[in-house]
Amino acid sequence: MLRIKKSRRDGTYIVYNPHNFEDCHTHCDHLRVSILIKNNVEKKRIPTSTNPKTLESHLRVTRDRKYKKAIQDILYQYSA
Repeated sequence: MLRIKKSRRDGTYIVYNPHNFEDCHTHCDHLRVSILIKNNVEKKRIPTSTNPKTLESHLRVTRDRKYKKAIQDILYQYSA
């Protein structure tokens, strides 16, 4: 289960795994984007966004290898 909190330093939102904060967290500028990332990762939905920053945020938060592979394929498809 992922959680969202607001950073005290710069006002960004942090999506994180409470059991493994050091390895599984990412910063987002907007609450709407952080909610989208949280819901996508928890339900293992493939994001429709082609924004590399958003896709990399999905990768930072998840631990599932198959889900990471699917997102990396999308990332490489649009970067090439």
